[in-house]
Amino acid sequence: MWARCCAAYERAAAGGPSPASPSQEEAEEVHLERAEAYHRYGEGVQQLARFAGSADEEARLHAQGGRLCEAAAAAYAAVRADPASGAMREDAAVNCANCLATWAEMTPPAEAQRLLERAVELYRTALGRATAAAAGEGEGDAAEGDMEILMNLGDAWLKLAEIFCDTGRAELGERAYRESLDVYLHGSGWADARRGDDLSGLVYNWGCCLLSFGQRSADAATAGAALEEAVAKFSAALDLGAAGQTGPLLGLGEALVAQAERCVDADPARALELARAAHDRGFAAALAVDRYSGDGGVGSAEVHALLGQILARLGREPEARRAFAASAATYRAVLEEPKVQGDLGSFREKCDLVYNYGVAAAQCGQAADAAAALRQALQAGGTSAAEMQSDPDLAGVRGQPWFQELLQP
Repeated sequence: MWARCCAAYERAAAGGPSPASPSQEEAEEVHLERAEAYHRYGEGVQQLARFAGSADEEARLHAQGGRLCEAAAAAYAAVRADPASGAMREDAAVNCANCLATWAEMTPPAEAQRLLERAVELYRTALGRATAAAAGEGEGDAAEGDMEILMNLGDAWLKLAEIFCDTGRAELGERAYRESLDVYLHGSGWADARRGDDLSGLVYNWGCCLLSFGQRSADAATAGAALEEAVAKFSAALDLGAAGQTGPLLGLGEALVAQAERCVDADPARALELARAAHDRGFAAALAVDRYSGDGGVGSAEVHALLGQILARLGREPEARRAFAASAATYRAVLEEPKVQGDLGSFREKCDLVYNYGVAAAQCGQAADAAAALRQALQAGGTSAAEMQSDPDLAGVRGQPWFQELLQP
């Protein structure tokens, strides 16, 4: 359908000047509608890539989605507020920024950085006076719709921060995190429920930024403070009316897991308490809201594996074995549930889930299931024999015949 829409808009846009040509205003609307068609088409291809059966298929779909988003961005750029100045119309600028952010999710880090930096520029331009007021450079209240733009700006800075940190540029990453956090801080002063602003959504996004910062910061004190504040923000989002939504519950679970992982060595008893809270207050609560939450299922499986590791460290082997068995059962249920397959991330992330299932099965003595899952991960390219051989979580099965067979070329 979107392909036919895009073709129709191309024919309309290519009509050229004639007595029957549309007015300038009508031409701008054609450009905008054409851009939106390409944008929606690109988002559809991006969603389709979530069901890719191989890395090659995923790469092909991402390339196609990227080309569609590129065409959409070019069409948005043709929508002018003032033909003389060449400035983009505000709604087109915002939609273009959103399109660039979508495109960035389908590209390698260097290209994603370029796209997100341009998106930041467009969001800032669209915010105009409201952005200046939030930065303390002007006066006035935020207009209707500015809050959504502001939240998108914060998210773009967050994605840039993650790219910088994940590519070894920690200093730039911290700066970008600070920019994102400043956006949410200023937004909290703007938000007005009477205007329809989503305050709980703002606080949730704020928590996501703090969680990401805490997970990536190399400074222990900074990371600890960010994670503590993330827990507070996710709890506040629930108090502000997001109790029926899974996002804050999942965020709370992830923040508590991150805190637990930080203290496993120094205080395993405290880590055990935090991991149990992550399960009960976070992932299990999210699954109670939506039993088909893929993120809830994966989070539950991961926290059970963490519980198994902590219990083993404390010498509570029977309990550890039960926790690993619960982890394996939850991974298997997630991987076998058709309704959540689009929520499990990229092809590589799905391979990681299969591998983690195999590891959990190995740790609770389910040799046949472990062998089948690890072989599947190997065949899909999600791991290698060398990686399995060096994985400390598989140390207990390295001498077993089924594991040695997996390592054979």
